[in-house]
Amino acid sequence: LVLDATADLGAGAGAGATATAVRARASVRNVGERAGDEVLLVLGAPPGAGQDGRPLQVLLAFARLRGVRPGEKRDTTFEIDSDAFALSDAAGRRHLAIGTWSLWLAGSDGKVGSATSEVTIGGLRHEVGADEAVVVM
Repeated sequence: LVLDATADLGAGAGAGATATAVRARASVRNVGERAGDEVLLVLGAPPGAGQDGRPLQVLLAFARLRGVRPGEKRDTTFEIDSDAFALSDAAGRRHLAIGTWSLWLAGSDGKVGSATSEVTIGGLRHEVGADEAVVVM
C-alpha cells in the first residue's frame, strides 16, 4: 500500500462551496493467486491529536476496489473535501482543524501502509452549521 497526498485547499472556493482539501493517490498490488476486492481507508491524525478532546485518528476517505487480478497493480485517487478535516468544538460546531495532519493508508487486511504523508491545512476556515456549510474567508 502506497499513499501520496498533496494539499490543495482553497483553490477557487467561494461562499457556500466545499473545496477539495487533499488529493491522495494510492496504489495496490495483488500479490496473491486469486482475484479479490480491496477496501482502502485514508486515515488522518489532526494537529494536536489526543489533546484537548481531539481524536487520535479520523477516517477521511475510503474506496472499494473490486476484482483486482493476481499480479495486477491498481491506482486510485481520493478527492478529500475540506469538511473531512473539520472537528467539533464543545458546543457541537464544526471547524476546520488548521495545521499539519499526518495521513496514512490502511487496507482490508488490517495492515497499515508503511508510508505516511503530511499535509498542512490552512487558508480557509469552515464553520459547518445544521443546515449548511459556510466558508469564512
